[in-house]
Amino acid sequence: MTPARRRSRMLAAASLCVAAIGLAAQAPVVIPSKSAAHAKELGQLLTANKLEAFGAADPNDKTKFVAVMHLPGIQFMVVSGTYERPMDLDSRIYSKAYMDLYLDLNSSVLTKDKVFIEDAGCDGLQSNQPADQAPDTITTSAGRRTFDGNAPDPKYPYRKKLLPVEEYTKGFTAADEAYDKLLVILLNALKK
Repeated sequence: MTPARRRSRMLAAASLCVAAIGLAAQAPVVIPSKSAAHAKELGQLLTANKLEAFGAADPNDKTKFVAVMHLPGIQFMVVSGTYERPMDLDSRIYSKAYMDLYLDLNSSVLTKDKVFIEDAGCDGLQSNQPADQAPDTITTSAGRRTFDGNAPDPKYPYRKKLLPVEEYTKGFTAADEAYDKLLVILLNALKK
């Protein structure tokens, strides 16, 4: 074997090792969900009360509201924000017009500091969803963040940009804690 051919084989073997290490480093990130138990409980209560939507005022800030639309076993869509005319939403709550409350909070120009969470599967935020299920997302004024395990998947070519694991973990943990707080507000109001 010539030295040039030997060098070529060694470079090929080295590049395969680097590629294998890179793929191992890109394994999906799995972080325990803090919001899972509260999401499950909320789903059960909404189903038992035959509600497809529900909403409540934040007990710590009477200008802030939280609302959920529930597609049983499929998805929670939770929206939260401050509302410039809180009495409008208070009247929606009083009259139990929860779908109107959800729609107002989600689409009105009067909503500020809006947070929108899509919980696929109604199982709390999950850091890595199965390939056949849509990933969970959170949308804030800072942008939209998708929790898809942070690994590329050939079935989903749009998942190309990988975040450092620490950044992905930090973002997921903050979103999961915020979502859990919103679920607790909804649960406490629904139990009254």
